[in-house]
Amino acid sequence: MNSQVAQIERRSSTRVVAFCQVLDLEYNCLGITFDLSPEGICLSLVNTFATENDFLVILSPAYTKHIPNLVMKIRPVWRRQNDSQYDEVGGKILQVWTKEIFYTLLSYYQKGGPSGLLVNF
Repeated sequence: MNSQVAQIERRSSTRVVAFCQVLDLEYNCLGITFDLSPEGICLSLVNTFATENDFLVILSPAYTKHIPNLVMKIRPVWRRQNDSQYDEVGGKILQVWTKEIFYTLLSYYQKGGPSGLLVNF
């Protein structure tokens, strides 16, 4: 995964700030999301999590209980070390379960402004 490709990929679509917990399929916390678009996502994941191949995660919205957790299949596009414990990972969204939840989540963050937070949703 090339960092120059990462910069181009990152700017090719409009992304919104989206703060969700990222969980594995056993509900162990892997990290958080930074931003989201209909095609891609940027995550901060523990650096021990292997992302060479497509992977499944659960997104758990951090500030709302009105939107259920979302299962997502991601293809890693780039990865770079953030610090000694976490890596930043950019990925292409391959599949979501369900599309209705995905678009509700995306809309929530789009309406929430730069922080992605809403008082009343």
